[in-house]
Amino acid sequence: MAKVTIDRIRKSYGKENVLNDLSLEIADGDIFFLLGASGCGKSTLLRILAGLLEPDAGHISFDGEKIDDLPPEKRQSAMVFQNYALWPHMTVRENVAFALRCAGKKRAEIDERVREVLSGVQLESLADRRIGALSGGQQQRVALARALAVKPKLLLLDEPLSNLDARLRETMRGEIRAICRREKLTALYVTHDRQEAFSIGDKVAWMDHGVILQEGTPTQLYYQPVNCACAEFFGDVNFLAGRRTGQNWETPFGAFALAGGAPDAEVAMIRPEMIHLVDENMGFAVRVVDVIFLGENQLLRVETEKGGVSLTIRRCGGVIPRVGDRLTVNFEAGQLLAMAK
Repeated sequence: MAKVTIDRIRKSYGKENVLNDLSLEIADGDIFFLLGASGCGKSTLLRILAGLLEPDAGHISFDGEKIDDLPPEKRQSAMVFQNYALWPHMTVRENVAFALRCAGKKRAEIDERVREVLSGVQLESLADRRIGALSGGQQQRVALARALAVKPKLLLLDEPLSNLDARLRETMRGEIRAICRREKLTALYVTHDRQEAFSIGDKVAWMDHGVILQEGTPTQLYYQPVNCACAEFFGDVNFLAGRRTGQNWETPFGAFALAGGAPDAEVAMIRPEMIHLVDENMGFAVRVVDVIFLGENQLLRVETEKGGVSLTIRRCGGVIPRVGDRLTVNFEAGQLLAMAK
């Protein structure tokens, strides 16, 4: 494990600034996620940490020691690439042993470590199989085993699940988290998939145009986003126009208690699952304008009877309303957050 400090890293390609004085600290043993749209600088930062790219300015430290001048093989970091980057002419065993051979390890030590990591990713029985004979999930685990073989202080993962189908991605999320915990790894994981970040990550940072706009736990970024763009990036959200009066948010269909937020807020937000069906006279009236069935839950698009404000509600189970039905709903207490756009 290692505490990782990224201090004012800058990187440009020609006139394009990819990373702009980016600073970040990853606690010892944390699984830290970087999220953002394509082109925001996530993978560039990962490659700088791995030593595959040189920054224009800034410093990187592991446990307080700068590693800026160290080549990739001396950094005690290991990277799992999006396309896995496995050697197709080698067996599983040979792929995992490759970095250990390059490091000059003795044959007996290599064999023992390869057996250990293949057991950890449940691939012992496939050790002598060629890469082309493996499924996508098995190849992903080989890439992970190869990274673990060198006992890195920092594990770097560049969208490692993006080539897998949805069901297999869910399975591999749990496996990656379990492996990181078992191996006591500090990990930096780059993705644009918020479900990966929420299900695996201890901390999450949202990047845009080369800077960190917000970081915190998954629940903090989901329920307390810094602005509307962050709120939309991390899931379905309702924005309510109105004005703040003390601790309430005034709308055309009623006044509602705020959980907090900016004093000069322009809108208030609430997640769809925090709007509930209630008894008549305990909320405000809405009319259903659309129903989207998603299996384990439903999304209801509704309009308020007063003011014509559109809202999205997420429900799990129960009788599914129909378009045109009139319902009474209310906001869950403490979930309405005022914010600037």
